[in-house]
Amino acid sequence: SIRCRLIVCGMRQLPGAVTQSLAEIAWRYAQKGVVGFDLAGPEAGFSSEQHKEAFSIIHSRCVNCTLHSGEADGWESIHDSIFCCGAQRIGHGTRLRENAELLKFVVDRRIPLEVCITSNLQTKAVTSLDDHPIRQYYEAGVVVVPCTDNKTVSNVTLSSEYARIQSACGLSISDLVAMIDYGFTSAFIDKTERTTLRYEAFAQIVYALSEHGYDVSQVLQRHWQLAAGLDLHADEGGPVRECRLNVVHVDPPITLDLLKKLPKADLHCRFETSVPAAALSELATEQRAALFSTTEEAHELF
Repeated sequence: SIRCRLIVCGMRQLPGAVTQSLAEIAWRYAQKGVVGFDLAGPEAGFSSEQHKEAFSIIHSRCVNCTLHSGEADGWESIHDSIFCCGAQRIGHGTRLRENAELLKFVVDRRIPLEVCITSNLQTKAVTSLDDHPIRQYYEAGVVVVPCTDNKTVSNVTLSSEYARIQSACGLSISDLVAMIDYGFTSAFIDKTERTTLRYEAFAQIVYALSEHGYDVSQVLQRHWQLAAGLDLHADEGGPVRECRLNVVHVDPPITLDLLKKLPKADLHCRFETSVPAAALSELATEQRAALFSTTEEAHELF
């Protein structure tokens, strides 16, 4: 199943009064599907500081926020988003590597980065996949969350992004599971739902890996808190039927088919220009809520 939540998104190049109006909309719909507020648009010449009043409204109403930063401008854009607007997540953050002190702050404060590698390549935020800092960030301890940005424009799915990251960075299945879990822990949803989704997703992941012939012992050891609630020798129909614990063998390749079976969270996914207007209208009617430019997908199985 796919669970969606919405993020209202302001634009940097618009007057602050417009952004403030959008911030008002965000908190007024906070109990009707909206879970956060974002700021996107051109970074150079449009500092997020110009919209700090809008974020003051957001924080006073206890609404979560994320800002597109460090994609089309330098590390200073990320700095302003964090220290002027109180960003709880950063969209892209590609140029965070330019300032070691700020990178350490992001690691220490566990500020997640919504990383969209294909989009970053297409917008020339990086010159090549080899130039992308995602592995550097992950190894430094950054909460890295792979995302799609715009599925139709970039012609990607969340599963294909994970596959591309694995291929470019040579990550292990345990590393990929860690990134998947980062997605759930960083979602702008209430703690009870977030915890439930994490445990449900982890159980499905362990089951899928076991079914595909992986030794899941490293995954279970690394995520022992999530594993503690699993019945590792459940009967038919349980979350894990046959876990291969501490068995020395060569795991099969990590394939797109496998990744499609793993539940994931896409925290940075735009509807804008991604689907036909008629489909958006139908979805809006079904959800009984206004649609904005950003959505969170708590589960993606395709």
